[in-house]
Amino acid sequence: MAESEPSDPLETHREAVLEAVADQADPLATALATVHSGKYFTRTVQTPTGKYTIKAESGDPQWLRFEPGDEDDIYLISSRDGPEEDPRKVARAVDDWEEFLTAVEDLLTAKAETAETARETLAEIDTTSLEEASERALAARDDYVDTLESALTPIAEAWQQISDDRYPSLKLKIGDDETLWELSIENGAPSYLRYGGRGGTYLYGDHDPGLDTVVANQKDIAAFIQKAVRVIKNREETASDLDLLDQITEIAGEDDD
Repeated sequence: MAESEPSDPLETHREAVLEAVADQADPLATALATVHSGKYFTRTVQTPTGKYTIKAESGDPQWLRFEPGDEDDIYLISSRDGPEEDPRKVARAVDDWEEFLTAVEDLLTAKAETAETARETLAEIDTTSLEEASERALAARDDYVDTLESALTPIAEAWQQISDDRYPSLKLKIGDDETLWELSIENGAPSYLRYGGRGGTYLYGDHDPGLDTVVANQKDIAAFIQKAVRVIKNREETASDLDLLDQITEIAGEDDD
């Protein structure tokens, strides 16, 4: 029986080193991903005789190289080309491995301490007054919506009676720039009030406006309501001038002749 060729101890050592590096690189990349934003990151860490750089995607290492400074870069991990083939270079690349891991641990510890300090600082800020102001702002916005609804409801009811449409809209030009405002009506009730068309600004409807919108448009809101009242009154006055009974009687009398 033929004896097997003795294995190359340098190659065996290279494979063991690379396997150990790969095992430690996965949790290393996952840990470093916590201090980086985004899907990709590259991190370089200085060591006594060179520097290590790791590039990762979604926490998975894409490559890890050691730059000794006096020699070419040595790749311990490379998803594209594979790791370094020369056992001696691989051994050289892990001379500072322990220092590299220690530096990464120190980095993560420092980041964690900074984050904890920031958390404690935020926790000390009193936001009670802000919460109270927010509640007041929300109440003011709700009061506005209720008041506007009270003003729009009789307008919608009157316009529904005047209009021949089942779902009428009262459209008026408001302001110096004559922006087109629209009150949409459904079953005699206001559906929405907006200006600027479909992609414009809504002041009443399914999506209640913010206070900024209300404040910025309060004069024009009042102008729309006032103009709507005038338009409806003019329509009613025009209708009252029409004596339909006299006209019908007159027409019927002409037919008798």
